[in-house]
Amino acid sequence: MSLSLYEGKRRDLTPLKLLVTANVVLGLCAVLFWEPMSVLIAEPILWATGQGIGMSPELLDYPFVLIWFLPIACACVAWIAGKVGWTKLAYFAAFYPLLYLGLVFGWYHLTPAQWH
Repeated sequence: MSLSLYEGKRRDLTPLKLLVTANVVLGLCAVLFWEPMSVLIAEPILWATGQGIGMSPELLDYPFVLIWFLPIACACVAWIAGKVGWTKLAYFAAFYPLLYLGLVFGWYHLTPAQWH
């Protein structure tokens, strides 16, 4: 027999955990596997920010920090907000970097070239 003092509905945070994991993987891949990723990422970031990224950027260079720090920082915020119980903030923080970077890369790769 088990005793539970929790009477509310249990929250299923599996989608949040998957989003946080996707953000961490994106941030780590940007740092660890930059050269293979730069084939797809360098030109859209040049177009979106106006500053290019070389083949070996410094860790804190502006456009590069956007690719790795934003997903990792938002994953941390989402994880903490999920633990505290602020699910709206947690999902917003987990979706924001994926949506932002997805829009930049999607707009660049899926729209006609004259729209760039």
